[in-house]
Amino acid sequence: MQRFFFHINFTGKFIIDPEGVEFTDLDAAKNSARRAIRELAADSLAARAKFTLRSARICSEKGEVLVEIFVPEAIREMIPADLL
Repeated sequence: MQRFFFHINFTGKFIIDPEGVEFTDLDAAKNSARRAIRELAADSLAARAKFTLRSARICSEKGEVLVEIFVPEAIREMIPADLL
């Protein structure tokens, strides 16, 4: 298991994950980030609240940015292209 850190980028605010989460590999961490982004988007829509999340950076224990998952990428996977 590897520990990955999810740093969250909101408009005007960046939240650092100090603890991280263990996953078997980077693909599992990316899938978790995409799910979390979709859940936050759905919650925001249901509450009719402004959605300010921009991305989630997945970092290594050394602080290296391994990948950045942007909101449009995560949402595109749940909404058919013809509806975007």
